[in-house]
Amino acid sequence: MKIIQRYIGKSVAGTFLITLLVLTGILCLGNLIKVADLILKGMDPILILRFFGFLVVGLLEYAIPMAILTATILVFGRLSADNEITGMRASGIGLFPITAPVFFFAFVLMLFCVYLQNTVIPTYGFAIRKLKAEFCLQDPDVLLQPGEIITFPGYTISFDKKEDGVLYKVQINQYNGDDLASAIFAKRALIEFDRDREGFTLKLYDGTAEEIIDRANPEIRTHTTFGEFSYPISLKELYEESLVRDKDKRKKDMTWGELRKKRLDLILETELLQEIITERKKDMTPDELKLTVDILHENHGEISNFTTELHKRLSLAVACLSLIFISIPLAIKAHRSEKTIGMALSLALIFFFYIFIAYADAVADNYKTYPYLIVWIPNILFIGFGTLWMVKFSRI
Repeated sequence: MKIIQRYIGKSVAGTFLITLLVLTGILCLGNLIKVADLILKGMDPILILRFFGFLVVGLLEYAIPMAILTATILVFGRLSADNEITGMRASGIGLFPITAPVFFFAFVLMLFCVYLQNTVIPTYGFAIRKLKAEFCLQDPDVLLQPGEIITFPGYTISFDKKEDGVLYKVQINQYNGDDLASAIFAKRALIEFDRDREGFTLKLYDGTAEEIIDRANPEIRTHTTFGEFSYPISLKELYEESLVRDKDKRKKDMTWGELRKKRLDLILETELLQEIITERKKDMTPDELKLTVDILHENHGEISNFTTELHKRLSLAVACLSLIFISIPLAIKAHRSEKTIGMALSLALIFFFYIFIAYADAVADNYKTYPYLIVWIPNILFIGFGTLWMVKFSRI
């Protein structure tokens, strides 16, 4: 018995590792193109590797459930096609002892994914956002690429061509809030970096500057021609503007503890607003009452958002186990060893699973639809139908 269980366990674990590498590579293809583009543009390779490493960690939440599902279908499909399962059962070994190593392996993966989803991935996801803000100071020349609009605090820069550090057909738009304040056009420009690399100066040649005098009438402008004009640009200011701080964390960037704390704060605030409405409803003006009710409604939506995020992370982790329940009987029933059949079944199940996840995300702020329960539907269906199916097979 132990020999058979070790044999099945090693087969599933080995196939899982290979499948995980393949799936991670496929999911990384789009990012690999971006990484190669950044390296060609002159970005620091060490910085790129850090960025790419963070991205790979973030992809594991999707790659691990897909890998264990695919590995289980491939292994048990082969065992079924080679009549090895029939031989084991003919020797008096039941289906549940045969599948025990796989369930144990999936349970360990589930625990690992709980930690991954709630601690590692949020931390690394937030690190990615911080790392993006560092790009501009590490290699500022990478920011200026032809055909792109580069946004700085208060202005934008664009140009058509770049050769040997010279920019051609340069346009700089300055803004006052959201309104265009002035526009500078130059035939060419040279880049001069500061010694401390915290900024650079654009030496503009043969150009014009148009300034909008009256914001109400933007067509009225002053027109100035220049032969040479220096335009300083502060990268430090851009870096400070784009810097991501702890208070800027989004739900995906929060750990399990941070999500629960934020959700609890919202619940307490909502309860306080509910008490205010109950006690002072008669003394409130219609506008005050409407404003308080609107805030209360928004809080309920935010609470639902945070609750859905918490449940979604757990559901994605439990998927490592629930997909095993449905994949084993499905692989035995399919009775095929071809990898294409296994991959097709895996994709169909994963697609079905993520439909519910995507829908729950879309309606996460609508607390009346109970989106945090929607994320559990595929897991319940997989475990329910899989258990019934396996019980049926064990009696044959």
